[in-house]
Amino acid sequence: MFSPPTGGRCSHAEGVKCNSRGQRPRITTQGSASTLKGSNKLRPFIRAFQGRDSFHGSDPVASPPAIQFVRCAGENTVHQGSYQMKIATTTIASHAYDAALALVYPQACAVCGASVESRHDGVACEMCWNATHLFREDDTLCWKCGLFTAASIADDKRERVRCGQCDDDPFTAARACGFYEGALRASIIELKRQPRVAQRLARLMFDTLQRQPVNSADLIVPVPLHPDRERERGFNQAALLARELARLSGLPLDEHSVIRSVHTERHRAGMDSKARRDSVNDAFAVRHPDSIAGRRVLLIDDVFTTGATVSACAAVLKDAGADGVFVLTIARA
Repeated sequence: MFSPPTGGRCSHAEGVKCNSRGQRPRITTQGSASTLKGSNKLRPFIRAFQGRDSFHGSDPVASPPAIQFVRCAGENTVHQGSYQMKIATTTIASHAYDAALALVYPQACAVCGASVESRHDGVACEMCWNATHLFREDDTLCWKCGLFTAASIADDKRERVRCGQCDDDPFTAARACGFYEGALRASIIELKRQPRVAQRLARLMFDTLQRQPVNSADLIVPVPLHPDRERERGFNQAALLARELARLSGLPLDEHSVIRSVHTERHRAGMDSKARRDSVNDAFAVRHPDSIAGRRVLLIDDVFTTGATVSACAAVLKDAGADGVFVLTIARA
């Protein structure tokens, strides 16, 4: 049997707490949390936190530090756990709120009519989001305009892929989150009606921004609306997207340097590329060129159809001295 040193003090270094048998705390590490062997009281907490990637998922916020459980002098102490407990509580409360909201105020999916499970998904349900074609990082796209092709290309040749239709466009490169269909189409239509960007939509744009070549941009600029159109609608949907992206990415946002000086007609379905380009010719101007010169601008809009609008906007940005103009939209029509 172990006998404690004379005077009831352990022989370990000063400041190291030991249990009644004079032993140091014994800590083992497994998964994402540091746990103490035999700590039965803490096992429910360990199971609650280990493997819970859904707490942060694709959220750009860095994962929190691991929880450390230390058993000493017959007591269990949780260190660095309050922040993780807040995350867990917030997540559980969020799911409970979604369930209650769906029960009391059910929202029909704008695509299929089923119930929308989470308010973070906006107007589309989980099944419709999963059915929407979202571009992956390994998809083969025209390196300049982002046009999708089903061809299989080696990774070292992706930057040489060209569609041949965008060679004269003044922007440097354009990317979208996916096709103009399903949940993306419904989200764009809703965004023109209500000034709210769904969390899922904002994260999709942020994820797309992490990919080449648009990830080299250093300034966010939304495609402006004419003041008359903005007063009529009450907001600029491109500016809403730009603000969310600036918040998530930390990139600076400039909503004032580029203006729409000509009130053009709305682009109608069936308008060909030439008609669209003619309608926005000389429609934009840069009133603060010093804020644009030398910058790699990320131009934000909701949908890329023929590229007429973003091309007209990119042209004045290049004339103002922009080092490059990258385009990011929700969808590619």
